[in-house]
Amino acid sequence: QSDLKPILLDGIGAGFLFFIFSLGALFIITVIFIEAMVLRKMKYHPAFRQSLLHSAVANALSLAAGFVLTETDNELFQLDNMSGLALMFGATLLVEFLLLYGMNRAVPVKRTMSACFLMNLVSYAIALMIILLK
Repeated sequence: QSDLKPILLDGIGAGFLFFIFSLGALFIITVIFIEAMVLRKMKYHPAFRQSLLHSAVANALSLAAGFVLTETDNELFQLDNMSGLALMFGATLLVEFLLLYGMNRAVPVKRTMSACFLMNLVSYAIALMIILLK
């Protein structure tokens, strides 16, 4: 018989949830900053603040789309296999391209496509490394 009381197990569970949530939030914030730096290095925006804002908005929308896609078909969009990762990458590109182009119609389409592809390539490379290290 264990000396642990159920209330302690619930507390530990809350601690684990907080830890996992914190890691997820840290990853998203890191991605937003990395993608903003890519936008800025590509001279997509004249100021880093604008790159940061557009990266945050694009990532918030693609995060929401990712939740919808995984809820719709969890097996198809699982990130622990290459096909699921590739599908999610494609969906992210589509969502973020449409949003970036919508916010920056003065920027040529090809430049928006290049910026969107490069910033997400960097983000997904980091995510892939994390997935492979698990």
